[in-house]
Amino acid sequence: AGTTAVSSGKPPAEMSRLEDLTEGNPETTRELIGMFYKQTAQQMKEIEDAVRANKPAVVGHVAHSCKGACATLGMTRLAAVLLTLEKMGKSGALTGAEEHCAEAQREFKDIQTFLAQHPAMAGMLSAV
Repeated sequence: AGTTAVSSGKPPAEMSRLEDLTEGNPETTRELIGMFYKQTAQQMKEIEDAVRANKPAVVGHVAHSCKGACATLGMTRLAAVLLTLEKMGKSGALTGAEEHCAEAQREFKDIQTFLAQHPAMAGMLSAV
């Protein structure tokens, strides 16, 4: 089952939010996105590893941290999936978490594809 955020028609990333955070500076935007890619890839792996190891507290903690960064940067669809994983982790029940991890990975890829095609990201390194 997908989240309602995915079917809402929202873009994977709200460029206006990124532009507000970086005051429209392309270099700063690229740096911020680069850091986001690196940190999010690492956190997604930590969440998946914790799901496989049945460590709900770790899932909840890392998903919460990653969700916050996503929300701040306007990646609301991914933030919604991470909220679900956070709640699962905090409840101690990880049944179905693998599916949400896969959904989070799809959303992360959608963000990378969207940003790579956005004019403001021209010249940005390829998605990781």
